[in-house]
Amino acid sequence: MLFLFSASAASDSEYQRLHEFLAGYLQNDLELQKLSLTVQSKQLLLDSTKIDNGISLTLASGTVTVRTTGSSYTKVTFEPTATLSLPQLNDTTVSADVPVTVLDGEKTVSDATLSLSTAIISNAAKSRKVTLLKAERALLEAKRNAQDRALAAEKAFYTELKTLYGYAVTVIGEKNDLLDDSDSFRKIVAQGYSKDSAAYRKSLLTVQHDIFDTAQAQRKLERETANFARKCGIPYTLPLTTEGSTLAELELAYQNAMAFLPDALPVVEGIDVLSFEKADYAAIESSLWSHYIGDKEREADGTFSLKATGTYTFNNTGVDSDTVGTGLALSWNGLTASAGVALPTGTKVLTGEDASDSKNPVYTFSLALVPNTFRQASISSKQDVIDGQLEKIAVASAEDSYETDVFTQQTSLRDLLWSKHLYAEENNMYTALEKDMKAWLSEGIVTQADYFDARDNRDKTRLNILINAAEFIIYNNTTRLLFHTDGAMVPGKELSNAEDKE
Repeated sequence: MLFLFSASAASDSEYQRLHEFLAGYLQNDLELQKLSLTVQSKQLLLDSTKIDNGISLTLASGTVTVRTTGSSYTKVTFEPTATLSLPQLNDTTVSADVPVTVLDGEKTVSDATLSLSTAIISNAAKSRKVTLLKAERALLEAKRNAQDRALAAEKAFYTELKTLYGYAVTVIGEKNDLLDDSDSFRKIVAQGYSKDSAAYRKSLLTVQHDIFDTAQAQRKLERETANFARKCGIPYTLPLTTEGSTLAELELAYQNAMAFLPDALPVVEGIDVLSFEKADYAAIESSLWSHYIGDKEREADGTFSLKATGTYTFNNTGVDSDTVGTGLALSWNGLTASAGVALPTGTKVLTGEDASDSKNPVYTFSLALVPNTFRQASISSKQDVIDGQLEKIAVASAEDSYETDVFTQQTSLRDLLWSKHLYAEENNMYTALEKDMKAWLSEGIVTQADYFDARDNRDKTRLNILINAAEFIIYNNTTRLLFHTDGAMVPGKELSNAEDKE
């Protein structure tokens, strides 16, 4: 299965680690594996359907019966048949039926029939087209499902990565609070407050609570990072931290997680949802297809058919002569009727004998009526009208969904572009501030807490830029999943190779 990643630049060396994570994530997706196998299954089903609806030849020996009486009498009977079906040629069938009797070595053939049957009025060709179209559609949808799952899995990958970056932002925020409150606690101690004083105890409890919150946020980051690594098939070792994590231990655990996660994501442009054709919107294309194939099925479900047959019977025992016959068979809403005539030829071709005793034609008639079938046909006709109306409503509903999704994607892209601009400005500002603070710290102008605050704000903006880059990829995949641009099977477009060949 070939997957087209949204982040096409993921093969660059800068994104090599990201590429390894994504490849492992997709490879371990069981749903994607199942849908890939489904594509192969639907291809086999289409091949089978083409065979079933193509030229068919059947050969059979018939039942061979052997009767013996002592050693002086042996009788063998069998009835080989051959049938050639040509569905593309007006549902034509050519068949041969040759009853053979061998009595003590003497072979006789009687009532052997060579017949040709073809449709004058029939929906068989339409039914065949529908069957092939549905099989081709099933394969197309299987391919679409697999490709859509690849996009959805990639979207899930970046969503999890975005969430992990968000956990990292939370950890930084908790560490910021801890540093601020620790600095306040040091001031309380420096001011000489007693350990039993309310100010001292309150400040100490605040620091201890901050340590707990930071450790809790850090453990969540570690746990979810390990789970993400498992899905990607990449080894990751959880750091051994104790319940009373120190600032140094928390910082080490944080750095361990951040060193493991990809530190760069490709920057992609947001796809304009209006760059896609409305006809390619998945829900519209699907509803139009359902309406189209529904109409085709109702057309193929016609109630009237008329078939013509022609036969040549060798050694017809009914008239003691070869016969040439023709007939018509009609079917309509539970009524079936047939009529035929057989004309003796006055000869027996297989034996070369004359059989001129009778040359009078033989006529056959049949008539059958099933009232319930007639009544059911009326109900079916009314149901067909309702089904067609429901399919049109589904098309209208899909068009409404299109307008909603277009608005949603346009506003989402606008928000993403605004966030991208904001984060870029913040990053420039906090990067410059961190650089200045580092220089001022070395000169003793600012405190270490002030520098740490600037550093953490810089790190948060860098993480927010990564989150924004992930959101662009997620947005693009979401937009792509709304459309199918692989050749819709709807009226006005190429429908089926099989239909073109009819």
